[in-house]
Parts: sequence; structure tokens; C-alpha cells
Amino acid sequence: MIRNTTFLLLYYALMAGFALRPAHAQAQTVKSTPGGLVRIRGLVLAAQDHHPIPGAGVFVTATRQGTVADVLGSFQLTIQRTDTLVVRAIGFQPRTFTVKPNTPDQIAIEIQLQPDSVQLSQVNITADRPDRAEINRALRAVRRPSTALPMAHRSVGKPIFAPRPVETPGPPEALMNPVSFLYEQFSRAGRNRRKLADWEMQRAAELDEEKRRILEGR
Repeated sequence: MIRNTTFLLLYYALMAGFALRPAHAQAQTVKSTPGGLVRIRGLVLAAQDHHPIPGAGVFVTATRQGTVADVLGSFQLTIQRTDTLVVRAIGFQPRTFTVKPNTPDQIAIEIQLQPDSVQLSQVNITADRPDRAEINRALRAVRRPSTALPMAHRSVGKPIFAPRPVETPGPPEALMNPVSFLYEQFSRAGRNRRKLADWEMQRAAELDEEKRRILEGR
């Protein structure tokens, strides 16, 4: 009886040892390495409906290096244990994720972004209407009498060119002495007749010379 009991105790001890070995090995696979790299597989979702957010940017705050989520909102990134991630997307509030020193070498995370509610400032629309002061100034300008000087008091600038002297016409011929008037008329007519006679004689001589040349040319 004592021998059977001892055998059973040894059997249970061996079975317990075999059962603890896989658990110890599994703990070694997830053991973190201080100061090493961490491979992150993440999913970016909207906090309201848990829909994926494609195109969300995941960056390291220190180096500004990162990646972009695909159409399903998933991403993969390898970072240092001391890094901090920032996730941004259009229409959502940014969110940060800090890697802890005891984080395993590989982790899977899910980041939910809250929608960004943009509040527009109040805008007052008023008509383009001048104020009362501008209207009063315009009315005073219209009612103000003109300060323009009359033509007689206006200063005339000095002309650039000196004006030519105006010749005073002489008295009409009809108001001259009758004897002087007749003498002037007859003497002028005589000179004109002599000039006409001289011109006719010169013209006749030119015609005779031209006829002679024509006859000689035959």
C-alpha cells in the first residue's frame, strides 16, 4: 500500500512538471527586450461607428517618420520602445500612443479617433451703408458756395511766345484824296498793261522759236 502511494505521488509530480514547461517556454517568447524595437500592427477606427479610417497617418513624434493606413484602416510600423506615435486623420482629433518600456516585441493595437467638431465663429452681415458723418460731410460740400473768382479777377499767366503786333489797317481807298486815288488807279493800270504787253511779246517769240525748230526738224 505504501509503495503504490509513493508511485502515484511521483507520477503526479512528473505530469505537473511537463505541464509547466510549455507555459515557461511561452513566457519566454513574449519576453520584452529593454531598449529594443517593437513591431506594431494597428487598426485605426472611428469612435462613433467603428468604421475603418483609410489614409490615416501614423507618425513618430521624434523623427516625423511613419506610415499611412490602408483602405481597411490597418498599418504596420517598427519603432523604438521610447517612441511616441501620433495618429492623424482629416475630420478627426489626433491621438497619441506611447510605447511602454515593458512592451513585448510584437503588439497589436486598435486606435479609435474622435470626430473633430469645427465651430465657425459668428459672422455679422451688414449692408454697405455710409454712416451719418459721411452723409453730413457730403451735404456740406454740396451746399458750400463756389469760391471761383470771376473772369475779370483771374490771373492770366504770361504767354510763352510774345504776341505779334497787330497791324492797323489804313483808311479805305474811297476815303483818300480823289486826285491821289485817280493817279494811283491809272498808274497801276498802266503798269499792268505794260507787263501784259511784255509777256505777250515774250510768248510770241517763244512760239516763233518753237515753230522754227519744228520746221528744221523735218
